[in-house]
Amino acid sequence: MTVTVDPTNPTLDTDNSVTPGNPARNVSRRTNVKATFTENFEMDEDTLVTNSTVQASKAFTLVNMKTGAAVNATVSCDDPCLTVTLDPSVAKLAKRTLYKATIATAAEDLAGNPLDAEKSWTFKTRRR
Repeated sequence: MTVTVDPTNPTLDTDNSVTPGNPARNVSRRTNVKATFTENFEMDEDTLVTNSTVQASKAFTLVNMKTGAAVNATVSCDDPCLTVTLDPSVAKLAKRTLYKATIATAAEDLAGNPLDAEKSWTFKTRRR
């Protein structure tokens, strides 16, 4: 029997593996925010996803930089969990606003390895 041990911390390339890009401008106010991890091992969905709105204790957050308030959103993961999506469809994002998306080191792969470092990126919404 072969046992695969995963000693590698997952990473996230905020220059190439996030949507909207970093730093994007003129982004739709109904956009989904996505991040794809650069590891072959699946992420632990429980460390990223909640069934209701994003809570401060969860790893994936979106903050309105004008007000400092977290955006209420639904978070989901693909199968296998390599891409996480934050869907702010609860309410449109504010127009002409800078947002900061962050994934904290609380995000772990299934082996329990945390994200190598907190990752953040920004984007600005369009005026309509």
